[in-house]
Amino acid sequence: PSQDQNSSNLVFIIPVMGRVVTNIFMGLLFVIVFVFITDDSKDLVSHLLNGLSMLVIFHILAVANYRRKIKEFEAEDTIARQNLALQVSNRKLADFAHTTSHDLKEPLGTINAFAELTEKELLKEQVNYQRIKQYLAYIRASSDSMKNTISSLLFSTKIDNDKIIVDVNDVIGEIEKELQYQIITNKVQIKRSELPSIYANHALIKQLFRNLISNAIKYRKPDVAPIISINYSLDDEACVYAVKDNGIGIPEKYLETIFEHGSRVSDLSVEGTGIGLATCKRIVEDMGGRIWATSAIGDSSIFHAAFSKDIVV
Repeated sequence: PSQDQNSSNLVFIIPVMGRVVTNIFMGLLFVIVFVFITDDSKDLVSHLLNGLSMLVIFHILAVANYRRKIKEFEAEDTIARQNLALQVSNRKLADFAHTTSHDLKEPLGTINAFAELTEKELLKEQVNYQRIKQYLAYIRASSDSMKNTISSLLFSTKIDNDKIIVDVNDVIGEIEKELQYQIITNKVQIKRSELPSIYANHALIKQLFRNLISNAIKYRKPDVAPIISINYSLDDEACVYAVKDNGIGIPEKYLETIFEHGSRVSDLSVEGTGIGLATCKRIVEDMGGRIWATSAIGDSSIFHAAFSKDIVV
């Protein structure tokens, strides 16, 4: 039996044994007092035996009843644990579905955009086949991105995720390729220092930075080319990765709630599902870290993800 089960049993057994000892003592005291009052000393042994026999029978029944209650308690505890595990499993399944739909929107949008451009090019009198070839390359890259995203998400749902030393610089490079259409069309500049590696699940780290970079592009200022800076800082306990943009900013009152599932900043007229940052929070906190944002409306935003130095290489 587990330590929890032993603790549960003790909750019932200790009071039972205490009652048994107390009742036997009180029974013996009653018999002795009765014999002393009646001065019926010749039947002392008989009274004692009869009294003890009744007490033994009574407490056998009591212990049996308490054992039954212990089993009922253990059965209820098992059911409660199973229900909790089922709730956790359902939550993870729902998160997976939302995350999948969120992460597949960008490559699908890229495929749709370049398919339209290809169609328009083919309708021209002078078709530029070199340009069509370039468009098809973007479509193929986005298709590969979708395939990799699905594989990564499926991998991240495994109970025992394989952890490796993840080169965050390579991860940023992969994301830049996958978001190539958004980067080109919005004239995005991504600047980064040489970032430290981290011992973690590759798919989850990629999803974390992809969501933060996508958000920086999405919440850009009109007619201003987005500049995204990715840096880090170290202190005695943690390594803090920071993703900074020059976008429209976030009102201070939303800085705490933006990481909640389904949360939206109603003051900003930008489409979104409120899933990306919630996913970031889940990833960081599952790794024992912390994520937060600093910003002001109309100013740049900085998203900070802090991890223990023990897992940073």
